[in-house]
Amino acid sequence: MVTPFNKEKFWNLVEKSSGCWIWKGYIKNGYGVFNPGSLGPKQAHKLAWEDVRGEVPNGLVLDHLCRTRACVNPEHLEIVTIRENVLRGEGYSALKARQTHCKNGHEFKGGNLVIRKKTGHRSCRKCKQDKDRGRRNELLNELNKTAPEGAESEG
Repeated sequence: MVTPFNKEKFWNLVEKSSGCWIWKGYIKNGYGVFNPGSLGPKQAHKLAWEDVRGEVPNGLVLDHLCRTRACVNPEHLEIVTIRENVLRGEGYSALKARQTHCKNGHEFKGGNLVIRKKTGHRSCRKCKQDKDRGRRNELLNELNKTAPEGAESEG
């Protein structure tokens, strides 16, 4: 449902230019906020979209293509899934999703890519093998240190 609001009061709080239309009212976490009345505060960019373009479908959100949170220009907004919006951003999940190599430079590709079923977490098979090999060698060294003289550990 499109939120009813005082359009004149709303648009008076927008500084329009040829690019971003910057919200000059209340800002929270970088996003403009407008209180249209009894329904409580709403995101200013969503109200601008609804006024110019219509309703945002349930389950979808608006993404700022300009990356400016205070922008309410409908030309700078796009309806996307929450997942798409997160992945387009600069948060931890987005950065990890764009990562093509592990911290040691091995490519996340083919047989070297391990994806955990429960979490979708990606990891490097080569690094895991190296880590396991290192642990195994440490354990064997510890066993050799604690073995009685003359006894040989199996390995």
